[in-house]
Amino acid sequence: MKYVFTKHARERMVLRRISRKDILNTIKNNELKELDDGKENKIAFYKKWTEKFALKVVTIENEFEIKIITVHPIDRDRLKNIKNLIEIK
Repeated sequence: MKYVFTKHARERMVLRRISRKDILNTIKNNELKELDDGKENKIAFYKKWTEKFALKVVTIENEFEIKIITVHPIDRDRLKNIKNLIEIK
C-alpha cells in the first residue's frame, strides 16, 4: 500500500506540529480494521492537540493507496459523535 500526503496535508502538519511518522505508524497498525464512516472517506484518525481541540486526519483510500487529504482542528466534544476514531499517539 502506498501512502500519499497532499500538499495541503503536509503544510497543515508542519503548521500544527504533527509528525508524518506518527500518522503513518497509526494507519499501518490499524489498516485491517474497518474504518468507514458511512461516506466514501475512510476517516478515522485524531491526535489530541489542545485542551479543547483535537486534530482530525482525513484520509481516503482506493485499492492502491491511502491518501492523507487534510489535518484540521475539531472540537474534542464533537469527536464523540464520530464512529471508529483512532488516536494517533
